[in-house]
Amino acid sequence: MQHEGGEPVASAEVFGEARSYTELIGIFRHRVAALGCTCETVDAVAGLPLRYTAKLLGPRMVRSVGRASLGPLLATLGLRLFVAADTSGDFEQRIRPRLTLSRHAGGRLLASVKHGRRRLSGKEASEYFRLLRAKQLVLQQPRVRRRIAKIAARARWRNGASRRSEAPPVR
Repeated sequence: MQHEGGEPVASAEVFGEARSYTELIGIFRHRVAALGCTCETVDAVAGLPLRYTAKLLGPRMVRSVGRASLGPLLATLGLRLFVAADTSGDFEQRIRPRLTLSRHAGGRLLASVKHGRRRLSGKEASEYFRLLRAKQLVLQQPRVRRRIAKIAARARWRNGASRRSEAPPVR
């Protein structure tokens, strides 16, 4: 067996076949039972929060295995995921005819470059934030604007009054 990079993949023991998220969680549960360890031990070795694995794999799943927990969980349980084509014939007969073909299939999906945020120059930034403030004012209700203005006025008066009391008397 080879993966896309062309490197041969060593044959390994197969714990099960998962076609859904619930079946994948069942395989994880089976592996933890096969290792004979507790969920708290898996948490400690994987660097996950205390009792997090129990939330992921328990009978009432409180949390979902996601981007942050999948890698450490796989590494700690000594598992790897392989994605294989479904050769049962169900795909070719029922699903394939329903898919619309594209001239540029996968071009955007295969892109791996992550674009950073665009930096604004001083003039662009001030104009951008001016527009954002105008939008905020339009969307805000008058009573909300009034309440914010009252709080600001009280703060200004409080600061002005304290400065006047600290200032030396004029002669």
